[in-house]
Amino acid sequence: MIVARRAPTKQEIQLFEDILQNFLPTIDEAGRARLSDRLAEWPRLSRKLTLVFAKDVIAVAKPVLMRSPNLDDKTLIDLMRSVGEAHCVAIARRVRLPGTVADALAQRGGVPVLAELAGNMTAILSTAIVRQLVDEAMRHPELATVLVLRHDLSARDCDRVVEVIASRLRARIRDDLLTPKPEAVIERSHLTPADLVGKCRDGELSLDEAIVALAEDDHQTEIAILLSERSGFDEVQVVKVLVRPDASGIQMVMKALGCSPETFRAVCKMRQHLLRFDKLRLTWEVDDYIKLPESKAKETLAGLKRKKVG
Repeated sequence: MIVARRAPTKQEIQLFEDILQNFLPTIDEAGRARLSDRLAEWPRLSRKLTLVFAKDVIAVAKPVLMRSPNLDDKTLIDLMRSVGEAHCVAIARRVRLPGTVADALAQRGGVPVLAELAGNMTAILSTAIVRQLVDEAMRHPELATVLVLRHDLSARDCDRVVEVIASRLRARIRDDLLTPKPEAVIERSHLTPADLVGKCRDGELSLDEAIVALAEDDHQTEIAILLSERSGFDEVQVVKVLVRPDASGIQMVMKALGCSPETFRAVCKMRQHLLRFDKLRLTWEVDDYIKLPESKAKETLAGLKRKKVG
């Protein structure tokens, strides 16, 4: 019916829904999930049947909660009081989520819900909600990597979020490298992250070779150590530029150290995994890196060092 050449009449829609409601209890979960996905964006589905799908198990409810145009703000807020956390996560993923619904989700709380809310760049978030998310990120660092991409963060809040990410990675530097313990093997090279750092220090691997191998498995902490040792800046400063959405800082550091565009691309791919940006932005960052004169990067870093000493 929903793909018919002509629009169905009210009587046909009513007949369809009566039949569907009678048969829904006999359809297994996978079948109901397929129906929900097919009907989720149909604007003529009745509110009653939309709610039947929305209150079902999450596999069935998810398409409707995320995409149905038949759920107004009040209905969504009312639903939050009777459904579980997974259903609220689905609501938090709605495109152009209204401020009233976002406020209700934030009040409901729960890290998974807040993480989805923070990661929904189309959601309308009040200043108070953004501040609440930043405060939660201080206690739950996993929120920080999502929040750092939001354009509605103030400069102060952005610095707070980046500091959380930097502190988390600094703890990994301390725990994973300074504390002797078995480490995961990097399949490509059959070397541990610490082995790669050591071989780079000993001159057995170039800086480019070590960084590319580490970036393939998202070893941000070890990359920060190598860049820190070569640049003269401490690990926290390097981690901050490594995880900031703005790539200009890490571009300056790596260019001043003579890293190749291929090495910077490997780091960009690692940053893409961490910050969840698209391939187009990755291309732009690499293009900007290629255009950046090495002499300018060295001059900028030297100036920062003089300022630090002064």
